[in-house]
Amino acid sequence: MPGKGGSAAGMRARIFLADMKGKHIHVVGICGVTMAPAAKMFHDMGWKVTGSDKGFFPPMSDYLRKHNIPFYPGWHPERIGSPDMALIGNFIGMQNPEFLFIRERGIPFFSYPEMLSQYVIRDRSAVIAGTYGKTTITAAVAWIFEQAGICPSFMIGGIAKNFPDGVRRADGEWSIVEGDEYSTSRWDRRPKFFHYRPTHLILTATVWDHTDLYESQEAYRAVFAEAVSSLPQDGMLVYHAEAVPDYVIGKAACPSYPYVFNARSMERAGEQTYFSVEGEKTLFCTSLIGRHTLENLTAAILFSRLAGVPEETIAGAISSFAGIRRRLEVRMRQGGITVIDDLAHSPFKVRASIQALREWHPQARIRVVFEPNIGSRTPEAAPLYAGVFDGADEVIIPRLSKAKKRSDGVAWVEGSELADIIAASSSASVRYFSNDAELVSYMAKDAQKGDIVAFMGSHGFRGMIEGVISLLQ
Repeated sequence: MPGKGGSAAGMRARIFLADMKGKHIHVVGICGVTMAPAAKMFHDMGWKVTGSDKGFFPPMSDYLRKHNIPFYPGWHPERIGSPDMALIGNFIGMQNPEFLFIRERGIPFFSYPEMLSQYVIRDRSAVIAGTYGKTTITAAVAWIFEQAGICPSFMIGGIAKNFPDGVRRADGEWSIVEGDEYSTSRWDRRPKFFHYRPTHLILTATVWDHTDLYESQEAYRAVFAEAVSSLPQDGMLVYHAEAVPDYVIGKAACPSYPYVFNARSMERAGEQTYFSVEGEKTLFCTSLIGRHTLENLTAAILFSRLAGVPEETIAGAISSFAGIRRRLEVRMRQGGITVIDDLAHSPFKVRASIQALREWHPQARIRVVFEPNIGSRTPEAAPLYAGVFDGADEVIIPRLSKAKKRSDGVAWVEGSELADIIAASSSASVRYFSNDAELVSYMAKDAQKGDIVAFMGSHGFRGMIEGVISLLQ
């Protein structure tokens, strides 16, 4: 529940939720990759939707315009009007001018996870949680269920190529939701997935991440252990056999099923990869690359089997599953040079992406431009970078985005420091650029046939990707 100034608002939110068709909701932080689809969901339900954000960039700005959802840049309380409800983005601070206005006026508000809890989560709640792989597995399971005619509600924390929207509210008994372990909101520090009441859980890994929130590996794993212990006896746990410790699995009162990808079952033919999953003779086919991707698909296949989806339906869905935007997404392939946009923003995700590129393109010169998420910019995260970039030939660190001061007073690691950390523990060449234009010029002018230029990070790179592509073309 919301903290000071929010508890009553949360109660009012539940009262108002009974029948809101035709009412007005204002979304503070509307341009996020999950917030914009949520706004569109309310729009489809017949609500008047407005929104604001600190800035607007494609593809979400184009998405909002396409669906005729009005928004404005910046924080302007005088433009909010008198909404019946407000949805507050995760990064919105307690002193945000619009959030202050909403609380002062007594306008009911809720966080994104609270909204999902009340509008998307169903009786059979499948939550996909863990350090990595969540978005791909969530999208794959949702697509398999869709092809099986189940029509689930879902929330996918990225732009899934098989669906027009990342959030959907349906009337069936299933919901399939990506369960992030990051904090719910500025007034609720619990992990987001606790709001989703999981009856079925896919747990990919419990490798320490978000070091800005969790002070140790043990503290990080504790929240997953609590989620596992909350599963009902008639529920189900599917977990990675090599990335989740036994004591976390031991908390489950329901049946649990391990998965692991068997590389011996993989065979490549041109742009296609064929693989099997233990327990059945079915041969699955995908055009997506990387062993970590095949591992994610293995989890989705096993879960769907256990949920009762026919094997032939699963196979057909996997072959037509197009993946997620910004997951090793090819933005340009021209003149023997490939430019890739990838959301890998933590050491573990970067390692998996580089390994995928190296295995699928063994002769390429791999040049990585990397900006970490905020949770990987702490001094505590420095040891996690050891050897992560060894599969790359060159690593470029740009000027890192500004971050608010840490509550514990410890400074964030900045770009030049991160470059030094990586250089000290990697065989790759490492450079730091404080100027975006100089970085773009260097990446384009130094490019040669056979290069893979991979931008990896959770931020938008301030137009650098488009700049490199423009110069190369």
